[in-house]
Amino acid sequence: MGLITRVFSDSSYSGIRIVVTTVKGIIMIPIITNLLGADSYGIWSTLLAFVVLFSTTGSVHLDGALIRFSTNQNKEQTYSDILIITLILASSISSLVFILGIVFEPNTLFNGSNNINSNFELTIVTALLIFSEIIYRVNVNFPRALGEVKLYELIRSGRAILEIIFVSIIFIYGRN
Repeated sequence: MGLITRVFSDSSYSGIRIVVTTVKGIIMIPIITNLLGADSYGIWSTLLAFVVLFSTTGSVHLDGALIRFSTNQNKEQTYSDILIITLILASSISSLVFILGIVFEPNTLFNGSNNINSNFELTIVTALLIFSEIIYRVNVNFPRALGEVKLYELIRSGRAILEIIFVSIIFIYGRN
């Protein structure tokens, strides 16, 4: 396959992922605001902002290092080394968020909103989301490091679709 054909082929998969991600945003906002209200959407947005901030900072862009250093002969060894470092960082950052969540109650961030069942539950969910996001970033970039861009884009598209399905089910049936 020629370079131009491969670039257009990979770009089409990237385009599909961008469309799926955009549709995810368009679908999720009305679901959250209509079923739970604007204050719950604010809590949702704040929670995701914390997750993105801590997972991006906490991962110290090891997924980029995986791509950069996987040109070595032993790609699996590079992957396992970076994964171990990532696990240590993810555990540390998640523990830090958990401790900060216990010390500084999340209710103070949300002005005593009644939609939060438990400060402890919110803290645990945030810490687990941060941990899983850091691990996800390294694992999803392994196919990309191997040059399998289509698989990389399919995994990211699949995650967006699964997020739409599971979050919709949780909000529609749980209403919380």
